[in-house]
Formats: sequence, structure tokens, C-alpha cells
Amino acid sequence: MRKRVSRPKIWLIEEYKGLQSLIVSRLVEEGFRVKAIRTLEEAVAQLAKETATPAALVLDTLNQPLSLDALDSLPDDIPLLVCTGPLDAGGPLLVQRPHTTLLQKPFTIAELVDGVGKMCYKEN
Repeated sequence: MRKRVSRPKIWLIEEYKGLQSLIVSRLVEEGFRVKAIRTLEEAVAQLAKETATPAALVLDTLNQPLSLDALDSLPDDIPLLVCTGPLDAGGPLLVQRPHTTLLQKPFTIAELVDGVGKMCYKEN
């Protein structure tokens, strides 16, 4: 991915610290600012307090209970990249949400970073 002048703020919702650190370091290396959050519910609560919204959210659904209330609480205008498995029951609900992209496991961190870049740097 090409380095950009702007440094979009990404929120990574990932429960596992080791994986979280690995993804954060790669996103930072590619020029993003990253806020790591453990659960979707924590992200929803923090979004309610923030004055500036993130450029995109990255959500790993592994072991994340996807409640309709939490999903409905996410602003529709924030792009969402969902890292999901082929048997994830939340998939059908997520694809109905505007500005949502599914990245099905297995995938590489490079593919995740590329997906974030496409959401943040849309070529018009």
C-alpha cells in the first residue's frame, strides 16, 4: 500500500492482545493511527463519548457476541471491516449494514491492511 499524507484513525476491535498488537503494528507501519478496543460493546460506549469519529472500524467476530443492539448502535456512516469465519452466524446481519465489508478467514494481515486502505482511501 502506498504511504499517504493523511493518517486516518482506525479503531481495531480485537479481544486477543497478541493478535491485536500484531495488527496494530502493521496498520501503524502503513501510516494509520490505531485505537485498540477489546469488545464491540466497549467500542459503542466509546463512540458515544468521542467528538471525532474514526475513519473506519475493524471488527474481529471470533468470540465476539454480535448483539443486534450493539450493531444498531454503530453509526451507519462509519465504514466497518468485519473479519469473519465462514460459519459466522452474524454474517447475514452484517452485510445488510451500509458501508460494511466482510473479510472471510483465513486471510493475511496484508489483506486486512489492504481492506482498511480501500475503505479509507476510496478512489473516485
